Amino acid sequence: MNDSKTIYQQQPTELRYVSRRKGLTPVADFSDRMVVFVHVPKAAGTNLDHFMAYMSEATGEPRIRVSGHPLGQRMSADSPDASTSFSKLKKTDLHSLRYLTGHIPYGVHEGFARRPLYMTMLREPIDRYVSHFFMGVSRGAWPADADIGALFERGAFVADAMTRQIAGHWRGDLPCDDATLAEACDNLDNKFDVVGFADRAEETFQAVIALLNWPDIAYEIHQFGVARPSEVPNRVRNAFKPFAHLDQQLYEHARHRPTPCADGLLHGLSILPPSHQFADKVLLALIRLRSGDDPVPFRIIEKSLFERETAALAAHGVSLKRFE
Repeated sequence: MNDSKTIYQQQPTELRYVSRRKGLTPVADFSDRMVVFVHVPKAAGTNLDHFMAYMSEATGEPRIRVSGHPLGQRMSADSPDASTSFSKLKKTDLHSLRYLTGHIPYGVHEGFARRPLYMTMLREPIDRYVSHFFMGVSRGAWPADADIGALFERGAFVADAMTRQIAGHWRGDLPCDDATLAEACDNLDNKFDVVGFADRAEETFQAVIALLNWPDIAYEIHQFGVARPSEVPNRVRNAFKPFAHLDQQLYEHARHRPTPCADGLLHGLSILPPSHQFADKVLLALIRLRSGDDPVPFRIIEKSLFERETAALAAHGVSLKRFE
């Protein structure tokens, strides 16, 4: 853990403060469930994954993040593959997990003793592909003028990757068709407990805070995109469209979901505030966008202390945006 001087000296520029929606409480105790976070690449899931890591460390509940890229997509020949990484995990370690995260597909829970609580975050498909493309540019995997069709041919990208991952595919060379889309839509509707969106990330965090009885969260935005959509050449956006037909349909289907949480998981409004060990606390997660920041600093502090320290944040040029 870090004291406030150490944390604030890192000088973030904006903190976002997220708390559960007033009165929302889970209909049951989900502490016996294994939280499975299907992390779709470049869909604003990195912060949520970090929050799970912090809560795992704070509570001692076991967590494993499966390393590697999904569906065989690789920026280079030596890039790790999520399927291979998962196959190497000891099954005895997985049965007691509280959090299982990574670029994994739906269905990884099969055979485990604990019931799953599935979560994911989605993003407008072309924006997601574009972000992934420019991440590769920034890492030297391909040039900015690369032939995008050729990148698909070599396996750096897979068509309709979001649909495949939600449908339960480990491999990117399997057929992906209307039946796959129907399976992915059914999974979202009936098997995922939380479905969030990149452009409504804080709404998703509010739902997770309520569902898992987490503390409120104050965090710094992590992993900004290399290029904003307004700066992306039309050539790049248009080149991805033929490869995202099913993803577009899946995304449009998912956007009809009225709230991130599935029906029947939360209820409210209650008159009394929720009572649990983190009810009056804040997870302070100041995530820096620099290499070498390992471990990423976090603290869990009293809300009253956080409110007193907001003046210190402002003195360091930090703005605070609230989502309550």
